Amino acid sequence: MHDGEIDLRCPQVVADNAAKGLRLRGEFGRGGTEIGVARATELKNREKLAPSTIRRMVSYFARHEVDKRGRNYG
Repeated sequence: MHDGEIDLRCPQVVADNAAKGLRLRGEFGRGGTEIGVARATELKNREKLAPSTIRRMVSYFARHEVDKRGRNYG
């Protein structure tokens, strides 16, 4: 990476959480869409993401913020 270049990889904590989600999916045999699994794999591997991908992720999490109010969240 060059000076002043923005690092488009996720933080390690995000990669760790993506790995955990993929592990749980494997353990329980369910959860996540095909696209979600692909994205989690990219995050786990800390791949460089396109700015458009990051914008879609931001929109997704904004739309699903309300899910945190659900009875079984967490």
